[in-house]
Parts: sequence; C-alpha cells; structure tokens
Amino acid sequence: NNLLLFQSGRAETKPEFQPIAADIAAALEHEPGPIRIVGHTDNVKPRRSSAFKSNFDLSLARAKAVEALMAAKFSDPSRLTVDGKGEDEPIAENATPEGRARNRRVDVMIPREETL
Repeated sequence: NNLLLFQSGRAETKPEFQPIAADIAAALEHEPGPIRIVGHTDNVKPRRSSAFKSNFDLSLARAKAVEALMAAKFSDPSRLTVDGKGEDEPIAENATPEGRARNRRVDVMIPREETL
C-alpha cells in the first residue's frame, strides 16, 4: 500500500514503512546479484520552497531514503543501486488523491541476467 510510503512532496518514508523495509531487506538478502531501488512521484510539481528542484530529484531522494533503510539490513549494501523516474512512469491516474498516492512509490527490482 503506497499510502505507507511518502507524503506529497516529501522524501522521508513514513514511520509505518520502516518495519516493512526491514522485512523486504531480509527477504532479499539471500537473493543473488544487484538490487535496484527506483523512486517515482505523482505529477504535482515541487513547491518553490521545496528542497527538490524537480520531481526527478524528489524521486531519486525517495529511492535513497529506502536504500538507507534497507542497507542497514544487508551484509553487502553495495548490491543496492538507486534511480529516479520522476513522474514519467505512473501506475495510476494522477487525477485523484488516491491515484497520486499510488504513484508516490519506490520499486524494488532484482534484475535477471537477461535484462542486464
């Protein structure tokens, strides 16, 4: 449920997500190879007062926030890489608050050899 991840315009994960991140890290610790963490945003532009100049910057900061939570649980945190996609890959319509909340997310991916 993406409602547990991020508030609009923010990169800090909500406290409720921290145990979930620990569970994800524990499950992926024994998977071989690299793990990509990709941040996404809704289509609401950051405010002028925001620390983020663009949704791309915000999405990257979100990926880094999740990386930090997961890295603490990995024996080899160098396996984790981050990327940001901004608002370019929505999974829901941005016309509703619920859709925007779904788009404020990170994807945790395990690339397989055929996709590298």
